[in-house]
Amino acid sequence: VKIPAPADEPAASGPRVTTVQVRLPTGKRWTRRFSLDTNTLGDLFSWMEWQSLEDSKTAGGQMPLLTSLAGYDVLKQGFGPSRRKFHRVPATQKITQSGEATEIECTPLGEAGFETGQEAVILQL
Repeated sequence: VKIPAPADEPAASGPRVTTVQVRLPTGKRWTRRFSLDTNTLGDLFSWMEWQSLEDSKTAGGQMPLLTSLAGYDVLKQGFGPSRRKFHRVPATQKITQSGEATEIECTPLGEAGFETGQEAVILQL
């Protein structure tokens, strides 16, 4: 499996930047900065798939490669409308929001409900 490495992270001091922390089923966490305006949901999910491949090289297979799954979910923490569940199908690279059929992989993170500062998401396999 070959997944391209993600682009460089934006500067922490840049405008409209968020740090996303992904909590894995194993308890481990992945963290990376994203631009709310130029990075998309597709960028977030592609980075997670790349990170799962990198971890598989050193972690001894504690978690499956995300690209080997039929699909997986990411739950964005928050209250009310800011709490969202996104579904990814790696084979097609399509992303949908729970309960909706519209494909949203090209949606900027800011439009997907992510905010400046820090965001926590939970990876559900």
